[in-house]
Amino acid sequence: MYLNIRTRLSLKIATAETAGNAVFAAIALGPFMTGFLLAWGATDLQLGLCAALPYGVAFVQLIAAYCVDRFAGQRKWIVVCTGLFARGTFFLIAGLAWWAGYSATWFLPLFFVLYALFHALYHASGPGWTAWMAVLVPAQIRGRYLGVRNRIVDATGLIAMVLAGSALDAFRNAGLERQGFSMLHGVAGLTGVACFLLLKRQYDPGHSSRLPQFTWGYLLASLKDVRFRCLAGINLIWLAGLTVYTPFAEAHVIKNMHWSFKGVSALVIVSTLASVLASRYWGKLSDRISAKRVMGLCMAGLLCVPLLLAVCPMDHVWLVYGCWGVMGLFTSGYGLTMFGLTLECLPADGRAMGSALLATLAGPVVAVAGLLAGWGAELAGGYGVLFIASIVIRIPAFLFLKKL
Repeated sequence: MYLNIRTRLSLKIATAETAGNAVFAAIALGPFMTGFLLAWGATDLQLGLCAALPYGVAFVQLIAAYCVDRFAGQRKWIVVCTGLFARGTFFLIAGLAWWAGYSATWFLPLFFVLYALFHALYHASGPGWTAWMAVLVPAQIRGRYLGVRNRIVDATGLIAMVLAGSALDAFRNAGLERQGFSMLHGVAGLTGVACFLLLKRQYDPGHSSRLPQFTWGYLLASLKDVRFRCLAGINLIWLAGLTVYTPFAEAHVIKNMHWSFKGVSALVIVSTLASVLASRYWGKLSDRISAKRVMGLCMAGLLCVPLLLAVCPMDHVWLVYGCWGVMGLFTSGYGLTMFGLTLECLPADGRAMGSALLATLAGPVVAVAGLLAGWGAELAGGYGVLFIASIVIRIPAFLFLKKL
């Protein structure tokens, strides 16, 4: 398929910006966020709160989507500016953590406020970005483009994870673990500035606005499509199961198995390598046999991971690596197909609001799941029961996939 020079350049910029965001996520979120909270003495309930916060503020996407549709000509700047302000909150987190040192008891409550602000702003950039990408990436090459893009993004995140893990271990060995996280969060803020500069250069084909009224009909228009309803059901159930599993699997490795940050980085490296190697083939397979079938295969594979970790003895290091490898392999395919199906199911005249609705519908349920998981972990005194619960929670997603 022929692509004009402007579209080709924009797709390259989009890949570079997403890779920059992968660096940000690798060093500021994920297992290093869990390690950061544990370094500040966070409880399991607070870990659950951290997992719940991103979904508790997901409703912001509805307001952002309305703004994107209402002010169509400013879509690019809504995405660019909210993304910059979101990642910029990590400059504040870094500075306050450095100032707090080892004695302040006020830091964690203030951190949760800033973390909620980060996710609110980050969510605000999401609907416009999804709508932007939906019209920028031609449907005929979507699977292949996402496959190649994801491979580059995963490789970039892998390198960032290696460097960050080594740096954190050096700070920990020097007795400066919290200060090490502050430095890392400062770098994350700089990465956000780089993403801002890249998005400024990316071409936006634009979209027409029907100057919508903020009514129930406008908000829920996407739900008229049965495929969208099924996709929303899958997203809700799957995210709830992940929230019960992912942060506590990371805490289990750091707190119970006493792995170093370099060791945690090695786990993510294994996961990312599996993702990088598989991403291209998931994209091709998605174009050949349909995204729905690939998603079902990846969902089935991912359900095996919590079970393996639940029964894994703490001295079986290679089995833990295997869990993360399988997780990377199938998460790559699931993420690619979920994103592709989302772009496919969103109505042409309401992509931003449809994307926001997808996240908002899942928000309250997933937030409650995270809080209950943290509370349950404290009551149970361990994480095994959460790993099994995450499997049971996600099984009904296959019923929605069947109707998709």
